[in-house]
Amino acid sequence: MSVIRVPIMIVRHDRNRYSGYLLQTRNTAPAYAENKKKVKHQLQETARYRVANDETLDTLEEPALVLESLLLQPAYPHEGMTFPSAETIRLQIYVLRAVVYDTPTALVPALNLCFYYNNDSDYRATLTREVQAKVRDMDPGAMSRLFVPGEVELDKILVHPAKEKEQQDFTEPATLALVASHLESRDVKRAFGNAWCRDETIQQLSLRLGRSERGLLLLGPSGCGKTTVLVQAARRIKREEPKPRDTTQAPRFWMTRPGRILAGMNYLGEWQERAEQLIEDIQALDGVLCFDDLTDLIQLGASHPSESIAAFLLPFIKQGLLRVVVEATPDQLQTCRRLLPEFTDAFDILVLPDLSAANRAEILTKAVQIEAGRRNQEAVPVVDQVVGDLFARFKPYHPFPAEPVQFIAELYEAKARQGKTTVTGNDAVAHFIHKTGLPPLLIDAEQTLAWETVRDRLHQKVVAQDAACERVADVITTFKAGLNDPERPLGVFLFSGPTGVGKTECAKATADYLFGHGEDKNKRLVRLDMSEYAYPGSSQRLLVKDDGLPADWLGQVRNTPFCVVLLDEIEKAAADVFDLLLGLLDEGRLRDHYGRISHFNSTVIIMTSNLGTERTAPVGYGEGNAASFLKTAMTFFRPEFVNRLDHIVAFRALDSTAIQKIAAMNLAKIPEREGFRERKLSLTWNDAVVAFLAARGYEPRYGARPLKRVIEQQVITPIARLLVEQPELADRRLRLDLVDNNIQVSVGEATAG
Repeated sequence: MSVIRVPIMIVRHDRNRYSGYLLQTRNTAPAYAENKKKVKHQLQETARYRVANDETLDTLEEPALVLESLLLQPAYPHEGMTFPSAETIRLQIYVLRAVVYDTPTALVPALNLCFYYNNDSDYRATLTREVQAKVRDMDPGAMSRLFVPGEVELDKILVHPAKEKEQQDFTEPATLALVASHLESRDVKRAFGNAWCRDETIQQLSLRLGRSERGLLLLGPSGCGKTTVLVQAARRIKREEPKPRDTTQAPRFWMTRPGRILAGMNYLGEWQERAEQLIEDIQALDGVLCFDDLTDLIQLGASHPSESIAAFLLPFIKQGLLRVVVEATPDQLQTCRRLLPEFTDAFDILVLPDLSAANRAEILTKAVQIEAGRRNQEAVPVVDQVVGDLFARFKPYHPFPAEPVQFIAELYEAKARQGKTTVTGNDAVAHFIHKTGLPPLLIDAEQTLAWETVRDRLHQKVVAQDAACERVADVITTFKAGLNDPERPLGVFLFSGPTGVGKTECAKATADYLFGHGEDKNKRLVRLDMSEYAYPGSSQRLLVKDDGLPADWLGQVRNTPFCVVLLDEIEKAAADVFDLLLGLLDEGRLRDHYGRISHFNSTVIIMTSNLGTERTAPVGYGEGNAASFLKTAMTFFRPEFVNRLDHIVAFRALDSTAIQKIAAMNLAKIPEREGFRERKLSLTWNDAVVAFLAARGYEPRYGARPLKRVIEQQVITPIARLLVEQPELADRRLRLDLVDNNIQVSVGEATAG
């Protein structure tokens, strides 16, 4: 067979964290990287290594990836013995089903498990039995880590056996090939192109790597091109070093990640044995081991940095037995100096200088030329200028050149799929809108935007809260004018008022207006219940999960930085949480224990509170009591916290007119539901229905919140019964009428069109 198609599983945990598995019946190899492309590269390198060393890759026919839910029995270790638990745990785990050599086969990548079964009826029992046997010594915590979160997809890589054997010039050590990729490989060359405008830095790095036996720390902001500079320096060293005649030289520079070293290691001492073998392998090649993230080194391997992978490697680095290059950001370096200072002391530091404005413009121009050339498209000069202006205006904190260059590549790829041979500045703007969700009115400087237009648009969704709509309109028009502080969030609000008066609805309307015009529309509102962070020490839980990874909500903000962050019941947060928020509100960023930074410069922060409402009658709460609430807020919140708020808005209680308007708005949304759209149904009602729902759905204590429940009971449920009883009903108008103090649903005439 000239080409082998090898299935792989790719998992997207968050925007900058991916993993993958080479799906084979023997040794399902894992991979970890910050993007899908690098994960595929690692898996391709592993497959090529196996082929070059005369291993046979399985041909998996009819591969299908399924998520299975299994009821398993965990165990608890005690004094050297393992005792089965009396309780069971439900585990969700991905399984690849395929046919191998005419035999039904199942692979469980997370467990490196492969088994065969007779037929479909035998599959389920065999799966449960095999997985239970594999996890019989695991406690519930270890079992829960087997579940793969995030977005999972089945992909493939292509391997040419004959070509790989011809091009394999040396025998790669097994452990090194499993957990690392050499920087001279074809896939690395494709993934990391030229380090434009970095010639001087490449020369310095080449000289230091050639002369010094100490470890080297490559320092620069995230996305500034550290890995690309390292790859180019390795190539330069390879070109300039003498080449003995008739002697094959093994690659000297190998890139890995702590996650790859730990992959598949479930028991005490396993990863340390792998690390020792890795060191022996790299020593045999007189090689250099490269890591692209300092944080992972000091975080992974144990619960404390003193027992981490970094601490394990440190004695070898100090004794000159292991040469290491580590990439780091300034914040990561500062964190490492605090958590494990002796590790950074073992390294020399090479700082990547900032790029000048001329260098940045040159890089964008070259990126446009290269991406257009790859796809036989015209390189219109204005595109690079438009991209540069967009990122400078709306994402001034972005990593350069990584993010703009990636944006250009995605832009030209998207237009190539559409069959376009010319990409214009307008195409770049449209793609930016698609990625950020920002409306064209805000991005296009030539389009005017009246403050009244913004206010009225918000009024369409937020009823009877004039002050809130006006203050949000202030922030949006300031952003449009380019007068917002780039070092802070776009806006910071404190909304207060009784329950059910529209505080959350105003946050949703803001997210929809500002960021609801591109992809991920439903992910533009990130919501946190601050009552869950009411106890001392909660600030750490707000930043990281138990496994040390960033908290889920931070992952959402990193993936969709243009969003609204809603902090519900902020007054219930612990004091240390307020300390943490001071930096967020003032500097527009959060830094966790390991120096990882999340930026909030493109977000709107909205905090809600019920402060003061318990002493104020619901009716009339608003303008007349705004001063009273402000006094309450100033008394409860620390002055330094209040001083970081852009607007404090008191929400007024809703009167009967407002409740009726909200009821009508909710009725108008019903035809948008799937059951109506599929049947092409419409809905009409009269004022009596609206008044009835408003009266039933309003309680002074809960505001309009009960209204949705009443509409579900009085309107949705009867309509649902009607549609179930008449499945053929379509293209008709349904009518709501109030009869004997009950809402009745009737079928009217056919809908127009």
